[in-house]
Amino acid sequence: MYEKIKRFMTARLMWLSLVIFPPLGLVLLFFNRDRHTRWKIIAAVGVVWMLFIWLPVITADKKEPPPSAPTVEQQQEVAAVEKDKAAIKEAIEAKLGDNVKNISVSEFHDKIYVVDFEMDMPSDDVDAGKAAAVTAIKDVLPDISQSVEQYRAMLLCNGAGLAVVTYNTEKSGNEGYSILRNGKSEEFAPNAPAPPPPAASVPAPQAQSSSRQAPAAHVNNSGPGPNGETIKGNINSKGERIYHVPGGASYNKTIPEAWFFTEDEARAAGYRRAKR
Repeated sequence: MYEKIKRFMTARLMWLSLVIFPPLGLVLLFFNRDRHTRWKIIAAVGVVWMLFIWLPVITADKKEPPPSAPTVEQQQEVAAVEKDKAAIKEAIEAKLGDNVKNISVSEFHDKIYVVDFEMDMPSDDVDAGKAAAVTAIKDVLPDISQSVEQYRAMLLCNGAGLAVVTYNTEKSGNEGYSILRNGKSEEFAPNAPAPPPPAASVPAPQAQSSSRQAPAAHVNNSGPGPNGETIKGNINSKGERIYHVPGGASYNKTIPEAWFFTEDEARAAGYRRAKR
């Protein structure tokens, strides 16, 4: 009699647990499976029932509470930031016009801003683009009263990026210019003097045998020179300038480096007469 009551109470507790607290009911069902030929079916129904009861509770706990509405002060701060951004953008557009495009202003922190814009360059000369970016940044600085920590100018040529010129203002604590190109960043001084232009090549002195007009007294000369000159000018191994007149001992074998019509012309050029 006692055993029957015990079994009845155990079975009753199991069924109540399956309905109210399925995990406990499933455990009791497992230990009393020899008394229930269809215990697997009962267990499957218990699992489904457990999911039906607990799944909405679990998912409800994971739902985030709806965000609270912003306060009046927060709304005013947001409006002030947007007003500053619009003022900075308008100042840049008014000062630089079509020289810049795609102006973007973002808040870095506590109403301190970062300004980005793009500049189209006529060529891929990065140094020229760097100078243009520095000039543009310097032009807009006096017209912007808001706190800007950094200006960034993207240099473009035919739609391709050449480099990025960055100016960190004094508010950043690290004031200065830098340029990012080919994946490398380097600082530079905006007022550094431009490199000197290459020295103009000096043309080599031409021999005096170039075309020139003969003096009146020698118009009819038909000497061996290119213009009818007869006197040969030569520089010897010692650097001495010597001229040779027709009939001289070395005249015929001398290879001239200059030609003259008269001895006076030769002497004026720094030559002396040959001794023989």
